[in-house]
Amino acid sequence: MTNQRQSMPGSKFGYPLRAVTSHKRTGTLIATGLGLLTSIFIDFGARVSIAEFLLLGYLLLQIINRKRIPATVVPYFFCLTLLLLGFIAANAAYGFGGDSILRTTGGYGIFILSIVALAHFLKDDIPGRLAPIMLGSALGEILGFYVSPTPEILIDPWKFGLGNALTVIVILALTHRSIISSSQFVMPLILISLASLHFIMGSRSLAGILMLSVLLVLIRRSKSRFTNYQMIGCFALISATVFGVVKIYSYYAQTGLLGEDSATKYSDQNGEFGVLPGARKEIILLAAAWIRSPIFGWGPTAAVDSRHMGEVYNWYVLHGYTINLSDFNRLFVVDSLPLHSIFLGLLVQAGLFAIPLIISLLHPWVRALSYGISSKNLLATFVILSGGVHLFVSPLGDTTRFPVAISLAVGLAAFPCAKRGIARGKQLAGSGPHSHGAV
Repeated sequence: MTNQRQSMPGSKFGYPLRAVTSHKRTGTLIATGLGLLTSIFIDFGARVSIAEFLLLGYLLLQIINRKRIPATVVPYFFCLTLLLLGFIAANAAYGFGGDSILRTTGGYGIFILSIVALAHFLKDDIPGRLAPIMLGSALGEILGFYVSPTPEILIDPWKFGLGNALTVIVILALTHRSIISSSQFVMPLILISLASLHFIMGSRSLAGILMLSVLLVLIRRSKSRFTNYQMIGCFALISATVFGVVKIYSYYAQTGLLGEDSATKYSDQNGEFGVLPGARKEIILLAAAWIRSPIFGWGPTAAVDSRHMGEVYNWYVLHGYTINLSDFNRLFVVDSLPLHSIFLGLLVQAGLFAIPLIISLLHPWVRALSYGISSKNLLATFVILSGGVHLFVSPLGDTTRFPVAISLAVGLAAFPCAKRGIARGKQLAGSGPHSHGAV
């Protein structure tokens, strides 16, 4: 009798298993398709990916079906309101077009809603859905290079897309269940070799992120527990890795071992304080601009006076840095500052009014990094570190919105915000098909 019940298509033993399997396959296909569409853009004056439209529609359906607004939207709405007030205050102080206030605030709003939508999509099975999303994204970056390329990727395909896509595909291949047993000893060697290739191709940050991801996951796999003190040690390791990568790059570039182009770039970027201020000249410009107007910032257009540009230019020359013609035209003879850092850009735009939003973005990123390391998930750790780098040294552009959003969404999904605090327990382990945390 029992055998008959188990063999019946509609029984409570056989059918649910098939239903769960079918649901998981459907989720995998949707995740892959969503990732694929992150690099296919439609130009409405601003380039918006098809995936972003789908995510906003998905979140709207979730709100309609559940008849409530997700808990995480409320604090973000408060932060956006403060940001809007900062823009209005800056407008009263300096004066600029009111349309830029609404446009910029709306842009940040859509970005935040995308994060919440991704968190909703990931929360039932983070590792099971993150992998296909990133596979689709990697394939989308390759496809986007041919379908809707950005000016940056046309100039340097490896640095602005193809190198990252290859890295994601290699990580997925090496961590796949069917080959992990035969590759676990050679995996670090392959990945470090890939990081070396990134160095040779001129993608220093990608090389450093990959090396650091491998180190963090290897250290975690050697530990039975992961404490707060070890998390602090991981941040110390991040700092040491950045320092080491800079030193290694400096040596090989200076000696010409990375080629003539890298040697020329190193010569242009090196100065009294090392290569970092020269490699990220926008950061010094932004930091100095915020110091000049720390309370209100300079508004969404980030338009500062030419005197500020001249002072920063003189600082670079005084400390031995070369300002080539490209940097001069791009940084010092423009009407608005290039917001080549999401966090510093917010401070420059809205001053102290932007700090709550910065904290609300930084908090889930730290939690995401804790999840990636504690779960020993190499792909998640790589994705989260990549998103963190963009938060600090990249603009919030069409090619960086998704990498940042997915890294923050992992943090929201792994540690969902419930009415009575932060839900813990099984979510830390990556969640599963039976978890129902409120995101």
